Amino acid sequence: MKKLFGVITAMTTPFTQDGKVDTAALEAQTEFLIQKGVQCLYPCGTTGEMYLMSAGDRELVAETVVKKAAGRVTVFIHCGAMTEEETIRLAQHALGRKYSREVILKWLKAFYRRFFTQQFKRSCLPDGPKVGSLALSPRGDWRMPSDGVDALWMKELETL
Repeated sequence: MKKLFGVITAMTTPFTQDGKVDTAALEAQTEFLIQKGVQCLYPCGTTGEMYLMSAGDRELVAETVVKKAAGRVTVFIHCGAMTEEETIRLAQHALGRKYSREVILKWLKAFYRRFFTQQFKRSCLPDGPKVGSLALSPRGDWRMPSDGVDALWMKELETL
């Protein structure tokens, strides 16, 4: 696994007028970012549109960026989704089907367990609603109660 370093850019996804992924614009954006010195591209990451895209469109974005980057920079593909099933599908695609569904599910369970049990270390903010700015910094806004438990999440994974 490559170490992430340097400038890591969350890429926006360009769309055509009819709502399809604009692969030509995506290729141009990829080349532009590489030429400007970005060391790691993060397609479908943290810009929000990925939750409105189909898994097929997200896979197309990943394939387009990886092909255009052609090994010149690291491409870190966002695989988080609204369902665990789609997350597993996207992870398998991003990893070139190198890992089985069972292996990805094992590590998704480990992530949930660690996320819920290490919440205090991730964020020392007080529990409660956010009032004020609309910033999306993971250090300042995306909150979860420190007494949250993983039971519901783990139960859902057991059904997959």
